Amino acid sequence: MSSTPLFSTYRQGENRVTSSMLAVFERIGLSLVEEILAKASGEATLETVTFTNQPTAGKGSVPDARISADFTYLFEVKTVRGTVGAKQLRGHLESLGEGPGRYLFVLTPDAVRPAALDAVDDRRVVWFNFAALYDAITAVVDDAFLAPSERDRFLLRELQALFDNDGLVTSAEVVVVAASQAYPEYLASSAYICQSGRAFREGLTHMGFYAQQAIQPHLARILTREDHVSFTYEEALRREGNGGRDARVGDRGP
Repeated sequence: MSSTPLFSTYRQGENRVTSSMLAVFERIGLSLVEEILAKASGEATLETVTFTNQPTAGKGSVPDARISADFTYLFEVKTVRGTVGAKQLRGHLESLGEGPGRYLFVLTPDAVRPAALDAVDDRRVVWFNFAALYDAITAVVDDAFLAPSERDRFLLRELQALFDNDGLVTSAEVVVVAASQAYPEYLASSAYICQSGRAFREGLTHMGFYAQQAIQPHLARILTREDHVSFTYEEALRREGNGGRDARVGDRGP
């Protein structure tokens, strides 16, 4: 990753960050945007386009297939902590409308969920911070199944560089990961399990978990990290026999 972000640093604050983010999202395509937002927000799915075989079209006719889309995403981006206001969010919701696929994404550098969101208490409002978005981008870039193009990887990495350079990631020592599935696994095993080859920032000492639309109360101290772990009974036995760090990684639990 380059030390200087691709995007201009001339304009100040929220407008520059928002326009840079939208410029990247526009170029990488809906499927990757949907995946990033779902991972960052902890939402199980944010389906934007549906593909249907032989839909009913009325009057007895049945077309062979249909591709349809009906969604609206609004974004409220803050680059200063503690600046989200309930009045502004309610105003956005009035223009958003009801129905599936309607979301107001609130993106801030706050380490914890802003109180204004609880005051609004609307299911359409979804908050996540820049740290969660940063790590969602990392997960998508490193996902072999999604296989983003080199151009898409470059743009997303440059967007991460912008977040870093502007000091929008929560902490240099703490990473907050989108963990709708990984958080219950951590509670059961005291381990965070993710795809092989996932990159993390240097110097991390602790890990937090974003699940159920909130940063969870557990802040885990990172004791060890290992890549490309084979999840087999035989491998667990081998590691337990080696002792030390291997024993911690190989622990099969109760």
